[in-house]
Amino acid sequence: MMSFSLLSIVSIALAATVSATSDGTNAYTAYPSVAKTASINGFADKIYDQLPECAKECVKQSTSNTPCPYWDTGCLCVMPQFGGAIGDCVAKNCKGKEVDSVESLATSICSSAGVGEPYWMIPSSVSDALAKAANAASATTSVETATKSAAAELATTSDTTIVASTSHESKVAETSVAQQTASTEKSSAAETSRAKETSKAEESSKAEETSVAQSSSSANVASVSAETANAGNMPVIAIGGVIAAFAALI
Repeated sequence: MMSFSLLSIVSIALAATVSATSDGTNAYTAYPSVAKTASINGFADKIYDQLPECAKECVKQSTSNTPCPYWDTGCLCVMPQFGGAIGDCVAKNCKGKEVDSVESLATSICSSAGVGEPYWMIPSSVSDALAKAANAASATTSVETATKSAAAELATTSDTTIVASTSHESKVAETSVAQQTASTEKSSAAETSRAKETSKAEESSKAEETSVAQSSSSANVASVSAETANAGNMPVIAIGGVIAAFAALI
């Protein structure tokens, strides 16, 4: 009777095993296979090459403070002490999009290992520190952008001022040159007019001198003629006087 009971139990167990294998309800087949080795650890290996440089040293955390095998990705993802150490390091060394990249990769690797939400389990204080690191970089970027924009506007204004000043100086210089040219032309015209007046005066003076000389010459000629005429009359008068004297004596 007892042997029959043992045989029945073994048969039932074998039937259950065959049934479970044939219908595919083995719970372990629902999870991905896990490599039981890692060069760094089960968390870091698959994402290391995609991490920003600031986070690569952070994921090289020791797994000795966890009950997990160092190669077990899923186990490491749910250990706050392990994930928290990585998160603190990232918050101190990375900023902005670098932080976002690390969190995205961590979520992806933990989700792939079969871990449910929130996938990468870290303390809330570490989560806050990561958020501040990301936001601080965004604020810094905004300030830098505003500073660069202001500098660009200042440079543009300065260039405009320089151009305007140069244009003004150029116009002033052109005006000055034009004024000097006009003044020179006026001076030349005045000198030309003076030269003409001087020439006319000299010509008039020469004409007057010539006229005076001609008048003087005419007068001299007339005087000489008169003297010559008088000289011609003198013998006649003298002869007449002699004749009169003789007549008186007789």
